[in-house]
Amino acid sequence: DRLLVLGPVAGTGAVRHGEGARGGFHGFGVPVTVRLTRMGLAESARTTEAGPALPASLAVGAWLLEH
Repeated sequence: DRLLVLGPVAGTGAVRHGEGARGGFHGFGVPVTVRLTRMGLAESARTTEAGPALPASLAVGAWLLEH
């Protein structure tokens, strides 16, 4: 099974955010950080590759998947 979280494309090309990509709501005054992960995967098994920050729409999607 696969679940995709889609958001707007900024600029001229699409950006793929992989597992472990981080985002947050600090710019909105909310001290919450989220990242894209596989549900049910242990914290130590999650990837932590650095990459572009998630845009707000994908950060919301990541937060919804966590809850």
